[in-house]
Amino acid sequence: MQPALCPLCRKPFLPDRAKKLITGEKEGPDDEEALDLVKKLVETVDSTNDIRELIVAEVEQWLSAGNTSVILQKSYGVLNELLILRMERDMNLRSIRRLQSDMHRLQVDQSREKENASLTERRLHSQVLELQLKASYGHVAYRQLTIY
Repeated sequence: MQPALCPLCRKPFLPDRAKKLITGEKEGPDDEEALDLVKKLVETVDSTNDIRELIVAEVEQWLSAGNTSVILQKSYGVLNELLILRMERDMNLRSIRRLQSDMHRLQVDQSREKENASLTERRLHSQVLELQLKASYGHVAYRQLTIY
């Protein structure tokens, strides 16, 4: 197994021995406010939609005011991607439940159809035996008539 490469300097390192992650230089005086907004975004990941919408609106307002923060922009993008993935997951889970329900219904239908087919087969077999018996009685009666 080869050690991982640092994405910035491309030097090998062992992830379990890393002590700190350097993401870049401070961006400027708005850095504290941007980091506060990033923290709020992270905290709203599992919050209700109302709370998340308030924080997202605050972030959008801050960014639209001409402020720039790479980490905030990336965090905002990641949050949006996460929300999209969650919506897709929820849709997929609903589809799975629907498909499982359909599969169960089809299995019940299949079982019912097998039972009906089995009953029909037994009934037809019984009718075949009855007709064979009648045919043999008829054959015996015919022989008796031809003998006399």
